[in-house]
This record gives sequence, C-alpha cells and structure tokens, in this order.
Amino acid sequence: MSAPHLHQQEKTELHLKSDSVALNLHYQLQYDLKLGTAISAEALLRSRQGPYANGAPLALIEEAERSGTMADITLWVVNQALNDFPELHSATGIERIAVNISPSDIVRYDLVDNIAKLLGRHKIPGYCLEIEITERLPVTHIKRTINNIKALSSLGVHVVLDDFGAGYAGLPMLIDLPVKGIKLDQMFCLKMSNHKYRSIAESMITLTETLGMSVMAEGIESEELKQQVMALGCTIGQGYYLHSPQSKAALTGTLSNVISLPFSYQNETAKRCG
Repeated sequence: MSAPHLHQQEKTELHLKSDSVALNLHYQLQYDLKLGTAISAEALLRSRQGPYANGAPLALIEEAERSGTMADITLWVVNQALNDFPELHSATGIERIAVNISPSDIVRYDLVDNIAKLLGRHKIPGYCLEIEITERLPVTHIKRTINNIKALSSLGVHVVLDDFGAGYAGLPMLIDLPVKGIKLDQMFCLKMSNHKYRSIAESMITLTETLGMSVMAEGIESEELKQQVMALGCTIGQGYYLHSPQSKAALTGTLSNVISLPFSYQNETAKRCG
C-alpha cells in the first residue's frame, strides 16, 4: 500500500532539508514496574543537525505549529515509528509503540484515515499503536476531537492523555474525552516529597483506575521515586532512571529479548524460580 499523502511528506522532508534540519527518532522504554519488563516504547522526535540539534526539539515543534507543518511531521513520526516497531518488538519484547500528537493534529479531518493507511501499509495491528495527546496546549473543537478518538479506538489504537495534571490536561478533559488512560505529568514524581503533590497524585491514580483507565507515571528518576509511585498504586512507569532514550540502532544492536530494569528484580526472580 502506498504511503498516504506522500506529496505532503515529500514537501515536509524538502522543507526540513532546506532548513538544514535532519529528523530522527529516539525511543524511551516504558515498564511494568512489578514485573520489571519493558511493555512499550515512546517515540521521541530528535534533530541530528541544524538549530534544533542536541536535545528535545521543543523549539522545532513550536515552529512547526506556527508554520503549519506539524501535521506533516506527525505523519512522518507515525510512519517511522511503525516502520521501526517490528525490530524493536523483536529486540525488547515491547507490545506497543507510542507517539505524541498535538491538539492541532487530533482535530484534523484526515487524521484517522491517514493513520489507518499507515497501519495497513506496515501491516501493524491497531492495538500495537498508542496515541498520546499532548496537553500543553488547549484542545479545541471538542466534538471533532471526540469523534476522532472514537474512530481511532475502533481501529484498536490506544489513546491516552499525556502530561495529565499539568497545563490544560485535567478532570474536565478526562470526563469529556473517550480516552483509555492517562500519563501522569512528571512534576508529580519530581515533587513527590511534597505532601500536597503526593496526595493529588494518589487521588488521580485512584480516580483513573476507578474509571477503568490505565495510568502511567512519568519522571521516575530514582529508585526512591519508583517505590513511592508503586506505593500509590501505579504499576506502569517511564523515566531516565528506568531507561534513557536511545536510537533504534542502539536498542536493537545492544539489547535482546526482555529488557532488564536497573534495579534488583533479578534477585527476586531467582528466589521465586529457585
């Protein structure tokens, strides 16, 4: 199957090349904290050269939103992530690949058709793809957003709210949008020593699970934070303590089968199996 809107992707690539920007993806693994195994990976946009090199391309994304090229970049990211998924699955055991889309993407009339075509092109089942709606900007056109989320869900795609509890992501969005889960914003982990932040995080975890939704904690930067997150009832996590973002080549070239966490699950597993 041919790539959807290939002329738009080519236009984007030409635009990026003319600006001396070369894009690629890095992947950060997400873990089942109880089992100590990688279950998914988030695709993170990176620039190899030009003004957005060396780091998270926030300025690039903001420029793309301003210039109207965000939709093309999003399609490129989804296409590349789906292309990389089989190798990542083989090397790490992950069952799902996650990509971020902005509020300007989720309201597009052609979004669902384009994603359906990309899933078909790569022969990837919809349940292997997760869409994270970035909530650093307000969601507009709520009715269209709801319709698109429902249509994506009908493809099997798992849709979650990213950065939950920060910016524009909050309870009204959780109630209004038919999402499958949330990613708890990293500020709650990083400020876990503050009683108020800890209490709010615990309440959000409890509420989300009561609603039958999944919850993932972002920003796990130490063993102490991992233990605190698990004590609150959250068993899925992501953060630099668990895994630093890597290129596909680094992941598939240095790792195989189950990815081990940097804490002592090995000893616990040996005791259970001995």
